Amino acid sequence: MNRQELVVLIGAARSGTKLLRDCLGRQEGATVVPYDVNFVWRMGCENSAHDELPPTAVSSRNRKQIEKQLQRWWKEPVLVEKTVSNTLRVPYVYSLFPDARFIHLLRDGYDVVESSYRQWIARPDWRYLIGKLRALPPASAPRYALRVGGQMVRRQFNCQSPGPTTPVWGPVYEGVFDDLRELEVLPVVARQWRRCVDSSLSGLVDVPENQRIEVRYEEFVADPLSQLQRICAFCHLDASQTTLGGLEIRTSERGKGRLALSSEELLVVQSEIEPLQRLLGY
Repeated sequence: MNRQELVVLIGAARSGTKLLRDCLGRQEGATVVPYDVNFVWRMGCENSAHDELPPTAVSSRNRKQIEKQLQRWWKEPVLVEKTVSNTLRVPYVYSLFPDARFIHLLRDGYDVVESSYRQWIARPDWRYLIGKLRALPPASAPRYALRVGGQMVRRQFNCQSPGPTTPVWGPVYEGVFDDLRELEVLPVVARQWRRCVDSSLSGLVDVPENQRIEVRYEEFVADPLSQLQRICAFCHLDASQTTLGGLEIRTSERGKGRLALSSEELLVVQSEIEPLQRLLGY
């Protein structure tokens, strides 16, 4: 791809992936894909009921389709892309782009689940959807608009009621719709985080060490400039010119999840995520 470099940011929804993407987009020599583009990564696999695409789903045809779409944003030598559903299919992404560099962003699961839960039950952001629709290739726009628009309409009128028609916010893991038939939304959100992180950890094992780096959200917001310099060096960007570009980095979000959730909600989340939390050192 003409010596261009793809940097794939892997992180569960509400882990700070947008913040890190935007920080990298302010560096000289880098550009970003401004939206999650799950529709791009699923080209050729649109009929899959979930986002857990295996490497065997990679074909020369969908590889060319995906490369063509990403080229639309590839205005600088380094392109930074973050689609949270890629947490569920790292081997698939790696098979498509074996030279890509992977940044794995981790964050305290309680903070992620609490933030994600608010997104699941919130009214939809129509302006964001319209912006994504404008980024679609014309051939995909009608089908995408019908599918995602339908999900957002259901959320608008049925956002508090779990069940088989509950629209999924974020990555669609295999079995999520079965879980929604049996469980309330909060344990499903917690399970979504666990499945995404577990899948990322296992998928990244097969990526060469010099092509992957781990970043902790808490460490990043505590010392963003030095962390960003480390990340820029990994991405083959000029670390000596690292800048935050006026971007506000807030530390107030750390630990918010445990404070915002009720004691009953904390027990529900704990039952889903605590073993992984301990494994990660949280």
